[in-house]
Amino acid sequence: MNRLPFASSTIYEAVRNLEEKNLLRREDELILVADGFKAKKIADIHILSLSHGIDPEFILKESTLSIWKTLEVERGYKDVKDLTGYSLVTVKNIISRLVEIGLVIFMRKKPVIAVRKDDHPINKELQMLLSREENGETYHYPGTIPFKEEFVTPDELQKILFDKIGEGISVKNTGFLVKSGKGTVSILESTDKVPSLEELFLKKLLTTEGIEDLCIKILKTGEMDHDYLLKLSVEKKMVSIVGCYLNILNDIDEEIISDEVIEKFHGSSSGEKRRIFLKQERSFGKSGWENKYEKKWNVDIYLDLDAIKHGVRSA
Repeated sequence: MNRLPFASSTIYEAVRNLEEKNLLRREDELILVADGFKAKKIADIHILSLSHGIDPEFILKESTLSIWKTLEVERGYKDVKDLTGYSLVTVKNIISRLVEIGLVIFMRKKPVIAVRKDDHPINKELQMLLSREENGETYHYPGTIPFKEEFVTPDELQKILFDKIGEGISVKNTGFLVKSGKGTVSILESTDKVPSLEELFLKKLLTTEGIEDLCIKILKTGEMDHDYLLKLSVEKKMVSIVGCYLNILNDIDEEIISDEVIEKFHGSSSGEKRRIFLKQERSFGKSGWENKYEKKWNVDIYLDLDAIKHGVRSA
């Protein structure tokens, strides 16, 4: 537990919540993933997603599943928006990604009509999982169960592959995958050195999933060294992007980050070249809320505000 980038109280709370959902059990100080249908099905979906080259965290996000469920019949963007309550930008974003990875197809493009491709193996597994929901409960916990993500050096990775080849292991950005019938699946990422919490934050801030989930959770641990984060941001010429993101989070929930920290970033952001935040979301356009942040931080913003707000509520 000491190696995890989270406060002990956060980990204990997460374990308690998962025990209540019967998704793990405790034996003395050892935490074991439960043997029940839900945990196994989530594991199967994660492994199946990786084998198809698809990010399982995206598939198991609440927003993705909510939109996915509406597409059991042919629907347009506005229909999905009305049914889920998500913004049109979020709906377009997620449906486009579902089409890109092959879980959904466009029946028509002008106007857009989309529907699930129910013969896809992942869709079949999702349908089985969600059909077992009881009393309105959901059982997806993106990025937490029954998997753990680890950053390891090449030497450490080599040792793990030799020592634990019989266990569930996936090496990120490769096709290597070993599925085990027991325990958690370790998702390993080879790196020159294990990143600090602040380095991990900056790395994930350049990804959609990081912005909408992990970066928020890191901030909420209270373990972040804000001065060191600012130093790293200056070195990587990311002060404006980090400051802008912190500013957005502060406006959603001021307890996440203080005004004082934001002002430090703002005072250090002058002279930086204008950057796009976030490049991979550029094709989905803007909604209008971005204007005040773009003017203050000199960045072009392409973020899903609804998804960030949900991440804040869920963290």
